[in-house]
Amino acid sequence: MEADTLDTAARKTPAGGRAATPLLAAPAAESAAAPGAARVAAPTAAVPAACHLQDSPALRRWLAQHCEATDQVATALVIALRDGGAANEPVALWPAGASTSNAMLQAARAAVQRGRAVDIALTMAAPDADHNRIIALPLRDGAATMGAVALALRCPDSGSAQAQQAALEKACERLGAALAAGVPAAALDMSTHILHLLAVFMRAPVLADAAAAFCAELASHLRCERVSMGLTKGHDIELLALSNGARPEAGHELARLLGATMQEAVDQGARVLYPARVTDALRIVLAHAEMHARSAHQLASVPLAHDAASAAPHGGPRAVGAVLAERRGGAPFTA
Repeated sequence: MEADTLDTAARKTPAGGRAATPLLAAPAAESAAAPGAARVAAPTAAVPAACHLQDSPALRRWLAQHCEATDQVATALVIALRDGGAANEPVALWPAGASTSNAMLQAARAAVQRGRAVDIALTMAAPDADHNRIIALPLRDGAATMGAVALALRCPDSGSAQAQQAALEKACERLGAALAAGVPAAALDMSTHILHLLAVFMRAPVLADAAAAFCAELASHLRCERVSMGLTKGHDIELLALSNGARPEAGHELARLLGATMQEAVDQGARVLYPARVTDALRIVLAHAEMHARSAHQLASVPLAHDAASAAPHGGPRAVGAVLAERRGGAPFTA
């Protein structure tokens, strides 16, 4: 599936000699469809039928986690289709309370109408504008379009825009899991749930996809804001997957902090809870404390180990990574 690309500087004419019909309703001098434009195919978001798009903490959290994973998103919105097929006003905004631009709404509605990604290059944007590009993707439940998501971006070049679209596509793939109610923890005994998580992990042939599916499922089961998985790389943790599918860019502050928090569990070879219970053993929690101060989340980090006799010099398990779970309010982690 191709992405419709718009250039708001001037109308261009394809090789056939006929001007391309603009995707969005806009003055002729400001909107045009670039000929031969093709982007990475925009996959559908697997939104369960019972999880129609509507204003909800889960939807706002999904949008916020994706936007906060990069420094290039200025604002974002999600629109939903209502009865009769009309795409109405946004049901989720980032940042909270942000004003919506007409261009973003048009891009989102165009993505719904065309059933494909929309990429608008604002070539006449002022140098000090907070964004110079808008991308939008349709959100679907099977063959039915549920709505669309649109991002206003600060992209230095087209390659960066393509990377942002690819990241958004991955986040959309995880939207269904983010909105799903999940199975209450009391409904499954621990052994059954562990087997279920293993089945989820083994289902995907690619490690990063398997890790993302695992994190999404665990976040749903534990009612977490976010679950992250990282793998050891030298003396550091490299972020592999997040429950919402949006991995922070390398060097981003969030990526650094997530890695440092998981590293504390790996270095100590033990589960770390923060805030800790009075009965817990004393742990080094510098990164956990920094993460908690930033997010106000309850934290639980658990090291991952390769349990083999030859895995480590001392003959015991070798740490290969960690999982970090974050929960906003509610009951603290106890296990």
